[in-house]
Amino acid sequence: MEFEIKGTAVVKKNTQTFSKIITAQSKKHAEEIVLASLGSNYKIHRQDIKILEINEVKK
Repeated sequence: MEFEIKGTAVVKKNTQTFSKIITAQSKKHAEEIVLASLGSNYKIHRQDIKILEINEVKK
């Protein structure tokens, strides 16, 4: 399944919005993938990431 995840993240004292499409088994798994990828790619702490919505993408 594919999920679209929208949220905000604090990057260098600025709030950035983001939207990502993730392939995952469940909403919880998709959320974990986004948190891990933002953390490893952009060095953002999980406490600075706020998930606003998770929607399943219909094909």
